[in-house]
Amino acid sequence: WSSDVCSSDLGDDDDLVYRATTHPGARLPHARLERDGVPVSTLDLVDGLGFALLTGPGGEKWAAAADAVAARTGVPIHVHVIGRHTPGPADPYCEWEARREVGPDGCVLVRPDRHVAWRSTGLIEDAETALAKVFDRILGLTPSAPVGSGAEAASVSAAR
Repeated sequence: WSSDVCSSDLGDDDDLVYRATTHPGARLPHARLERDGVPVSTLDLVDGLGFALLTGPGGEKWAAAADAVAARTGVPIHVHVIGRHTPGPADPYCEWEARREVGPDGCVLVRPDRHVAWRSTGLIEDAETALAKVFDRILGLTPSAPVGSGAEAASVSAAR
């Protein structure tokens, strides 16, 4: 509908139209998930003062990498493997699959304020080293530099 005062046509103005994205710096998009038959949101997976690392089937190596980086830095990283037949939440409506913008073996690293810090479109051969470099930059321990071939790390410093 529209009137002389209001219009429902927002056009293609990116400042007016919300587009769910996992691009670094963006707010984590909401997607309906289920854990043990109970509805949860992707936003519920980021809790407290820790980071969350969201991955899918095939991305289990990110969990080991996150454990090692958390032990080294003292910063909690909660890993959630999202999908059917995984230990984490299920994605029964395929909303996370449609919004994650990374492959099932990729990952999305989310800051405690629910903004995306970094993402990798797929599994990186040395996931622990890649994730360690990302955390070193996030924590201000090294200058910004891209990490890995499948990673979108150029925006990490802007996403802090």
